[in-house]
Amino acid sequence: MQLASNVTLNQRDVDEFIRALEGYANYRKTKTYHYIINRVAKDVAAWAAHYTHRASDTALRAMLGQPAVQMKFSKRTGTMRRVKSRARHTNDAAAILAARLWKAGVSPRVYDSAQWHTKVKMFVGRTLASINFMRSGWLPAFKRLQQVVHVSSGISVKAAFGRSKEDERGIYAKHAYGPLGEAIPAREMPYGLAVEIANESVNPRNTTSWSGGLGKYGPIGLEQALSKKAVDMATWVEEQMDKDAKEGGF
Repeated sequence: MQLASNVTLNQRDVDEFIRALEGYANYRKTKTYHYIINRVAKDVAAWAAHYTHRASDTALRAMLGQPAVQMKFSKRTGTMRRVKSRARHTNDAAAILAARLWKAGVSPRVYDSAQWHTKVKMFVGRTLASINFMRSGWLPAFKRLQQVVHVSSGISVKAAFGRSKEDERGIYAKHAYGPLGEAIPAREMPYGLAVEIANESVNPRNTTSWSGGLGKYGPIGLEQALSKKAVDMATWVEEQMDKDAKEGGF
């Protein structure tokens, strides 16, 4: 087996993952290789999202003059839940947006008062939603492979991706970007069986979106995901070997 990537990954993490995958695949005799690598790739996508860097919600809210996240106790469930707060037009947010428009060669004065108020609120909502932008790039791959294997990854969708939908930026979603990621389930190739997962969460209008974003933080999250999944697979094999040994009277 081999792992190919268009970014440089720690070779030790890659080697350990390949060894663990080979051991796992050889021991799961009741499952096809198609199923096994689809399942493993799905789990890697989920854990890569979980370990990928995200911006600080608290810091962004402070910068934009938004209220801090509020938590409320639910008597029905007996747990604390986050209270959704609407984006607000504040002087801080308006000043940041105005500066960005001027830099792009657009005068904020082209908007009347009502239009400007709406645009600032939309800007705030979009910015706060962007904290999980890089993480959400793994969501299309996860959901596609989830349709194939129908099994949990040991982590919830919300915990892994910070969202349950591929794009939650409302009015900005339709025209802002294309797909943020993809997956090609296991298929026969000239060199053997292959599955592909991709994170494409790069802003085409931001020249540093790759170098300062996905290109910088994506490999770190992916390496941690490979390491995490390698441990999970190796642990499962050890447990099954112990179980078989006990059943065999050894």
